[in-house]
Amino acid sequence: MIMGEHAVLRGKTALVGAVNKRITITLTPQKNNNVDIYSTLGEYHGALHQLHDAPIFRFILRAIKFHHDKIPCGFELNIHSEFSSHIGLGSSAAVVVGTLACLMDWLFSSLDKYQLFLDARHMIQKVQGQGSGADIAASVFGGIVLYRMDPLVIQPSKNFF
Repeated sequence: MIMGEHAVLRGKTALVGAVNKRITITLTPQKNNNVDIYSTLGEYHGALHQLHDAPIFRFILRAIKFHHDKIPCGFELNIHSEFSSHIGLGSSAAVVVGTLACLMDWLFSSLDKYQLFLDARHMIQKVQGQGSGADIAASVFGGIVLYRMDPLVIQPSKNFF
């Protein structure tokens, strides 16, 4: 958040920026119905149709459950992050965006950034109970983004500089 961190929660605009570090998520379909997640935070193994709770992977599991009825088989997710999840750089938002982007590409062979933003914001709000979505906008659109929560405005910097 560059500026407007509290104002954005009250319907005002904010400037958010993406950092120049990446979270890379690779999805590999499997011939079984298992979901296997590997990351520096740990591992998760479960049946696609009976995903059990795992607090470390709560954001990822919420994203998987969102598309649960469309997923044809098990899969493996490999997550690699160039930054720590403990320093407040939007890693939760980035991992939700990355997971949803992998699933959308796999299931629908397309990626609509605006829909990706809406779905990711929905996921974060379901897990946290609230959230402006500013960090999600930065993760989806990159660079610097002018953002307002309500009414929704997402304007990447290339459109205002």
